[in-house]
Amino acid sequence: MWFILCHTIYIYIFYLKKVTRMFKNNIPTLYLITIKKEKAQEIYEGEIR
Repeated sequence: MWFILCHTIYIYIFYLKKVTRMFKNNIPTLYLITIKKEKAQEIYEGEIR
């Protein structure tokens, strides 16, 4: 019982760290994608005018 509990906590912490790392890496990517979309929108609107 104790072993299973420790094992579950260990997996949970490991998973949490992994997700946090992925999330931290994805924030700049999402930010860049948003900027690129806005720039593309501006260029597109500029070409229409």
